[in-house]
Amino acid sequence: MMMDLYLFKFGDERATQIEVEGWSSCCCDDFIQFNGKFYAVDNLGSRITIEPYSRAATPVTGELTFKGKKKFLVESFGKLLLVDMFRAPKTIHGDHYI
Repeated sequence: MMMDLYLFKFGDERATQIEVEGWSSCCCDDFIQFNGKFYAVDNLGSRITIEPYSRAATPVTGELTFKGKKKFLVESFGKLLLVDMFRAPKTIHGDHYI
């Protein structure tokens, strides 16, 4: 299923599509508003920040390796955290495997 990421502000006649080179909104796992900006993360862990007034989207730098199936952006104690969710390990004859 293809999905696009749009920003719609109160008073706008229509939504603005957010496009960033090298970032796929079709795989967006989560988005959040934090400290006056919007943040989004895709299923590979790539992150972008979106300025709400200019609607400029910028990739967040920093190389991270994620192997979980789902990403979440969470605010905790005034900080923005990226959570990588793993599935429960499989059990074979009492031994755990990931």
